[in-house]
Amino acid sequence: MLDSARDSGLSRNGNFLVFKHPLDDPGNLDKIGNHRVLVANKPNEIASKITSETKTIMIAGISHFTKDSGIAELIDAIIRSNRQIIATGLNLASDGKPYGSMPEIMALADEIIVAKALCNQANCDSEANRSLKIKNKFEPRCAYHHKYTDGRPISIDRNGSLEIFAGPMFSSKSTSLEKAIKRYEIKQSPYIIFKWNKDKRYRGEINTITLHSGQRIQAYPINSYSEITDILSNKKNTQVVMIDEAQFIDGLYSLIYDLIPQGYKIICTGLPRGFNRKPFADFPKLMCLADDIKYKNGICVECHDPATENQRMKKINGSVISAHYSDPLIAVGGSDTNNVEYFYEARCLDHWKLDGEPKLRFELPSINNKH
Repeated sequence: MLDSARDSGLSRNGNFLVFKHPLDDPGNLDKIGNHRVLVANKPNEIASKITSETKTIMIAGISHFTKDSGIAELIDAIIRSNRQIIATGLNLASDGKPYGSMPEIMALADEIIVAKALCNQANCDSEANRSLKIKNKFEPRCAYHHKYTDGRPISIDRNGSLEIFAGPMFSSKSTSLEKAIKRYEIKQSPYIIFKWNKDKRYRGEINTITLHSGQRIQAYPINSYSEITDILSNKKNTQVVMIDEAQFIDGLYSLIYDLIPQGYKIICTGLPRGFNRKPFADFPKLMCLADDIKYKNGICVECHDPATENQRMKKINGSVISAHYSDPLIAVGGSDTNNVEYFYEARCLDHWKLDGEPKLRFELPSINNKH
């Protein structure tokens, strides 16, 4: 990409800025390949270089920025100023847990590409998106050989995986789940579907997932990961697990972390960020575990551009207003005990509103053109 940027002239006038964290390839401190870049270990060092001419920012090793550094707030400010940001980083640390600030960063992304290597375990030709630290060196490993470091060679079709359909409401995530169901029906592979037990949209029954088209899919209603464990214990031959609206399920991250090395193929749909543009529970952590992430967009109700945001609205005594920053993260569509009716719309960022939102930590000069 940097070769293409240089050849096309994007580096002129400071309109394309490239940064790297000093922990990213420290032996080649101010270079990425043959390209000389800026080095920054604090977000404000990046913000200070952004001018009205800057349209695209690339940050290598973004996962090395700590959670409390404000890197997620800087990314949000860059996006809201109509600029494009491209970032690379480690999704998982060597212990298999999310690396640093990556969940918060993934929650803000509108496209994610999961890069993979090949597992370095002997006789394993599976794809690897985990790293194992051995004698101060890192080796790529598949999920199975990351957990079972001396495990036997296994075939690719027995390798566990996590596939995620992410995006705002009204972006056809559940429709994508329906297509996955048909895929495994053709293969004649047993599967099981779970859903949050409080989701009754479109007057659906508690044991069905109702698509926006009105079609219903049978599913087990659950509230926490322990219920999944209990049901799977009685379905020994079922290795395909699908979970709709996974952001609502308590404790799901730790369960899926354990299921993948056991050979389960898991498919989740969910919201990376809530109505407040903040991470939605543990779903961004699940994205760090994923082998494949497909980001879906809706259609903005205001301008018909691609919609990336969940716009919560509330109807109080006949008046409709946008959500407030202090509102609870979870509010199911319909009336609550305070006689407030909630409903949601798909919006682009330009038409997304959040009353009472605190001032952003970083202020950047806005540019007019959309990315």
